[in-house]
Amino acid sequence: MQADEKFINSQTAFTVDLFKKSYAENTERENALVSPYSVMQALAMTANGAGGDTRTEMEKVLGGGMPMEDLNGYLLAQRKRSVNTKYSDYNKWQMSTANSIWAIDDKSRIDVRPEFIQNCVDYYDSEFYIAPFDKTTLDDVNGWVNDKTHEMIPSILERIGKDDVMYLVNAVAFEAEWEEPFTEYQINKGEFTNANGDVQQADMLCGWERYIGDENTNGMVKSYSGGRYAFAALLPDESMTVDQYIGELTSEKLNGLLTQKNYEITADIKLPKFSYEYENELSDELKSMGMPTAFTGKADFTNMSSIADRHPIHIDRVVHKTFIDLDENGTKAAVATMVAMADGEAMIDEIREVNFDRPFVYCIFDTQTYVPVFIGAVNSLS
Repeated sequence: MQADEKFINSQTAFTVDLFKKSYAENTERENALVSPYSVMQALAMTANGAGGDTRTEMEKVLGGGMPMEDLNGYLLAQRKRSVNTKYSDYNKWQMSTANSIWAIDDKSRIDVRPEFIQNCVDYYDSEFYIAPFDKTTLDDVNGWVNDKTHEMIPSILERIGKDDVMYLVNAVAFEAEWEEPFTEYQINKGEFTNANGDVQQADMLCGWERYIGDENTNGMVKSYSGGRYAFAALLPDESMTVDQYIGELTSEKLNGLLTQKNYEITADIKLPKFSYEYENELSDELKSMGMPTAFTGKADFTNMSSIADRHPIHIDRVVHKTFIDLDENGTKAAVATMVAMADGEAMIDEIREVNFDRPFVYCIFDTQTYVPVFIGAVNSLS
């Protein structure tokens, strides 16, 4: 199924809602980074095991109300499009997506339905493991994540909870060179004023890039090799904090910025090199987005486990870890998401200077659908 307006709108809405809600929890004003693509993969697998109101809520949050049968098809096509089958010196990018399901070897607690696993294999290319849920399982899950994220995220699981019966895990690794890398002459020393007002020393990447903007945004877009993915940075007006900017962000505004074609305006940019890790537990955000039942004792996962009607299971936690490293050559980014199931409960007419010397929002997006794969905010360089 090719991405159409219905799918693109639902995924952009999910992106903005998840980013806003996860950022709102960021009271320490730290850097943030979420991958709506990764969260979607892990939760969509989970939703295939849901029934009743639980499934209805998850369908509304994940796909704007479209049936899981349709969303599965869209997500399969999206994942297949994210594979670079023609890697070359002029098309230097790769994105790998991996999914796995780990179920406890105890049929008195969860008896996984074969049709549920088959759905996850068919649409998400998921691996399936029966495991003892002891120290070896902890090591195996973390080893799988480390391998699938090209060692950018060493672990996702800190402990095996006594009520844990299943893990649904997604891992993504993205590595791309810029279409036009920055030369050493384009790297200058500069300053970055962080969210707390402190001035930090920065290596600034300087150059002319495509300008995007609106009434309270000045920004830039820079393509990765091959043009399939691009990086966008959005700098709020000086009258706004990045917190206010994110609070007022809508899916329409983000899509409007990413789809702009301002070829008559060029951005003279200064963009800091940055690298950081981010971690969040997304249960509260997902509940407030409209799928609370999945996290309660009233959750219906009878399509996942054949004994769920008499031995109920629910989502216990959704762990999300991300990593990004952006420099003069390109970008490396990785993400792992784990859903833990538990029982018990051209012509230049104008040039505008855009100096990212204070907190800004950024994303890595698919240039065919304009749906972000990663979206984050830089509040500090340390």
